Amino acid sequence: MVKKPFKNIGIVIVLLIVVVIAIRIVTKGRGEVVPSISDIQKREGVPVRIETTQKGNLSRTLQFTGTIEGEEQSVIASRLMETVKDIPVRVGQRVSRGQVVVRLDDINPQAMYRQAKATMDNAKADFERMQTLYQQGAVSKQVLDQTKLGYDVAQSNFAAARDLVELPSPVSGEVVRIHVKAGETVSPGMPVVTVAASKEVRVKFYASSEERRMVSAKQQARIYLSLSDTTWTSAIVDKVEDAADPQTRLFEITVKSDNPEGMLKPGVLTKVDVIIEERKDVLSVSKEALMTNGATTVFVVDTNNKAAKRTLTLGIRTSDRAESLTGLQAGERVVVYGQNRLTEGDPIRIIEN
Repeated sequence: MVKKPFKNIGIVIVLLIVVVIAIRIVTKGRGEVVPSISDIQKREGVPVRIETTQKGNLSRTLQFTGTIEGEEQSVIASRLMETVKDIPVRVGQRVSRGQVVVRLDDINPQAMYRQAKATMDNAKADFERMQTLYQQGAVSKQVLDQTKLGYDVAQSNFAAARDLVELPSPVSGEVVRIHVKAGETVSPGMPVVTVAASKEVRVKFYASSEERRMVSAKQQARIYLSLSDTTWTSAIVDKVEDAADPQTRLFEITVKSDNPEGMLKPGVLTKVDVIIEERKDVLSVSKEALMTNGATTVFVVDTNNKAAKRTLTLGIRTSDRAESLTGLQAGERVVVYGQNRLTEGDPIRIIEN
């Protein structure tokens, strides 16, 4: 019983072989020829992919990479040799000016935190007691003022001691880097957190002497959201250094951009396009369409859906497109895939992919 399905399959295979042999014998007997790919294409058209030409703006650019920075960027550093107790912020978090971003251990006498707090608490109690006595007429205004002055000094001393162990952000902005971890020991001058005000951002990068000659202040530029992103925001060249770095022989260039919606994130490695030449309202063609054999040519699809070769004169070129000065008109259908299989007058079959 188990072997019957396999026996049936074997019978089917034998029958199929017999049918195929019979078809070949009949075809051969009739003198029919199996059509070639070339014959099929002549009858049904050569499959190609096209784009329709239209006018637009075309820019020639130089591309660089750099890290997005806030226009006002602050590196918060420790002023003590102390242990990191707590980091109450994270990278990407918005913080306000004066908000604590790192707490250090406050037990060590070096910080003077607890002593300053105790002194302030005592001065506050003395001042409140003197206020009551003054209202009762038991002390003079001069005594009250002296007590108030002592309290003010104690508050100021405590604030200074507190800022040594509770490190505040000096600007409102975004945390772009945390340099330490809880439990680590920091030393005076050691960076702990970097905060950037990101309403306006900048990117610094380095250019060769040849590239430097093509870039000047006030040129238009684009800053992308990241290296892999295609979304960008308009920028402007802010500064071009006249002197090269003595070691790298490269010139530092800075571009800046307004960032009111916070799309550009400080700390992100990104790419920058500096526009060195721009054409407005021009015809352009995909570089995929171009064929070069002495002259630069393309194939277009004519009104009869047949291939017609055109010779082009090109203007500026970008990474993926070229300006067409002569040879094309707006609205023409240019072959961008399959053109190497075409000859003049071939029928065309347009495919989507």
